Amino acid sequence: MTTLRAGRRWRHRDERGQATVEFALVLPIVVMLALGVVQVARVTAFQVAVIDSARSAARAAAVDPTDSTARRTVAATGGGADAEVHLGVVDGAPGLVTVRVIRRIRLLPGVGASSVALHAESTMAVESSG
Repeated sequence: MTTLRAGRRWRHRDERGQATVEFALVLPIVVMLALGVVQVARVTAFQVAVIDSARSAARAAAVDPTDSTARRTVAATGGGADAEVHLGVVDGAPGLVTVRVIRRIRLLPGVGASSVALHAESTMAVESSG
């Protein structure tokens, strides 16, 4: 019986650092997965903001079809200072206006590319003033 206890203690002493080694092996993988999830969440949030900016700018351009109105609306709704706004008619139809917003965002370092361009486009009918 004494020999059995001694054997159990010896085995316990041998496995004492096992959890630390396993943690050290798994930690980099868990950190990279967490950074990937954060990166996807950031890009999704920025894409939603760009879509909202395009929709709001198209609405403003439908009321007052000028480039400056659309640009001010994009800036006010969080489209970003680096956004490009393009106004034009859709398929030759003069009663429609389209706004395209392109925004380049920087990604987290070490998780893929350094930046990505997000696009959104919205089309609305121009409201008549009379």
